[in-house]
Amino acid sequence: MRLTLAYLRWAFLVPAALLVVLPLLTEFTGLPLDLQSALDQMDLATLDWRFRVRGPAQPQEKIVMVTLDQKSVGALGEPPWSRSEHARLVRRMREYGARMVVIDILFATPSASDRAGDEEFTAAMKEAGNVVLGFQMTQSSMVRQPPLDLLERFSLPETPSSDFLTRTEQMEAPFPDLLSACRGLGFMNVRQDADGRFRHAFSVLDYGPPRGDRGVVSCRLPSLALCAALLLDGVSLSEVRPEGGRGLLLRGETMPTTRGSDFAVNFVGPSGTFPTYSFSDVVEGKVDPDAFRGAAVLVGTTLLGAADLRPNPFNPFAYGVELQANILHTILSHSWITYPSAGLFYLLAFFFSLLAGAAVPRIRLWQGTLLILALGLAYLTFALRMFVAHRVCLEIVPPLAWLATAYAAVAFQMLRTERQARELVRRSFERYVAPTVVEEIVKKREPSLPMGQRRYISVLFADIRKFTATAERLDPWRVTGLLNLFFDRTSAIIFHYGGIVDKYMGDCVMALFGLLAGQDDHARRAVAAALEIQREADIMADEWRFGGALEDLQVAIGINTGEAVVGEVGSHRHTQYTAIGDTVNIAFRLQELCPDRSAKILVSGTTQYQVSRYVDSEFVGEVEVRGRQEKAEAFRVLGPRAGVAPTAQHGSSGDG
Repeated sequence: MRLTLAYLRWAFLVPAALLVVLPLLTEFTGLPLDLQSALDQMDLATLDWRFRVRGPAQPQEKIVMVTLDQKSVGALGEPPWSRSEHARLVRRMREYGARMVVIDILFATPSASDRAGDEEFTAAMKEAGNVVLGFQMTQSSMVRQPPLDLLERFSLPETPSSDFLTRTEQMEAPFPDLLSACRGLGFMNVRQDADGRFRHAFSVLDYGPPRGDRGVVSCRLPSLALCAALLLDGVSLSEVRPEGGRGLLLRGETMPTTRGSDFAVNFVGPSGTFPTYSFSDVVEGKVDPDAFRGAAVLVGTTLLGAADLRPNPFNPFAYGVELQANILHTILSHSWITYPSAGLFYLLAFFFSLLAGAAVPRIRLWQGTLLILALGLAYLTFALRMFVAHRVCLEIVPPLAWLATAYAAVAFQMLRTERQARELVRRSFERYVAPTVVEEIVKKREPSLPMGQRRYISVLFADIRKFTATAERLDPWRVTGLLNLFFDRTSAIIFHYGGIVDKYMGDCVMALFGLLAGQDDHARRAVAAALEIQREADIMADEWRFGGALEDLQVAIGINTGEAVVGEVGSHRHTQYTAIGDTVNIAFRLQELCPDRSAKILVSGTTQYQVSRYVDSEFVGEVEVRGRQEKAEAFRVLGPRAGVAPTAQHGSSGDG
């Protein structure tokens, strides 16, 4: 339970620190630590991907584009053209039965050399009564501002507060004659995302002098496309109510917007989705009139170098008039793209953290990786489905980033916990068994030694005879040097035959055989190890003397086979893996009796029964064991039987 809570803390706190705390630090320190903003920008790219997966859609409204293109330049000459050409276009559209003409071109000043053209254009707009002109926000203080009273008929009603609206104090508008003649007026500015693409549009802006100028009323002006859509739908500007940044109320229906009054554009498709005609072909009457009958006509430029490129999800080289056409279609068709509330992100974050912290630690790490990948793919598929089928734009990158971060935090903690567990296992067993066996135990991630069990094993005691007297007459450092020499060689032999060094007791070593897997021949292993220890003692004779020993190295070994209780015993501060029972006592007693029986190795009857085919031995009598009424048989091992190896294999199954 405690470990599960630790994983949950990591799964919740690490993503929260990266996605919530870091942005707060950015706000206070000014350092570029706002990971959330970076993820939001990346999420915009997924919106493009969703549009491309959805593919082009059939336009639901009749929208036609007339463009000032290269063909028009060839026919009419280099722009700017006389305003009379635009007058011809307006009259042609009236003749063809167009419902609305929306001009995405700014006519900010009267013509200095063609006043007649301006007058003709003004007259044509008055006659048509269906022309919407555009203005744009500007930072230039040199531009003459139109009087507010001229803008009143284009303004939405005042709202109690317009703090949520985009505000401008400078605008570049059509000159007054055109303002008086046009049917509607809207701003042409659109919102550019951080990556340079255009996916959103402003719906309303607040225009007026600086707020410090008291007594001056500002105007709430619609965008070019919104103004055209309202006129086409017959919605009066007085019926439009901004709903505190939540949306625009249009005749009882709410057009969803963000707090900044902008909304997502539901792009119909790439360039060519809307019928497009050359300006010169239209004014010269070279097109089918039916193409414009009942249509909303947008007029704009697609000339290279016109600085009106507006990249969108379908086309990185789209123009502003194409963007305006998609904005107008979104509003007219009411095909809004909606965004869930911010609470959904926190709900997803909670669920993802809970899953990563509670489920992943219960399975293997690779299984957890597959689980997280499957969950991420399922969410990605669900988000795509919601967009294509219901026009609901769920966040993709931030929730998946939270999921990945939560999983990475849990995985790190799992690896850390596993490493600690391995080190604990390593420290627990490296004192008892060979290094290769320790590695096998660590790889299995579970104890390979029986804990608190009754097992049939062989116990070996190897003691240095007469060492106590030697130790009393030598310097301490010489004593420890001799003991370390003996224990080092003896332990290596015990490990070689798959035994476990239980403990060192003064000048005696205790070893257990038969506890590792694949050691049914543990009695044979123990006897083989004993014979090897005796041979090594003969080899160490010179080193023993050189080390300062006053007596020759003589080792007494006792071995017994039988049942014993094995496991870790001790206090909570220190434990010792050991074996307990008569089997251990008999082995120790046999080791003690070696001098009395003139033997280097004494084994019990149970051990002798299992190794009689491999070693020569002789019965030396029965021995008494403290606390045990029955006597134990004792056999003196003389050596390996001729032609038979003392053991068929060395080491355990994991010893190599």
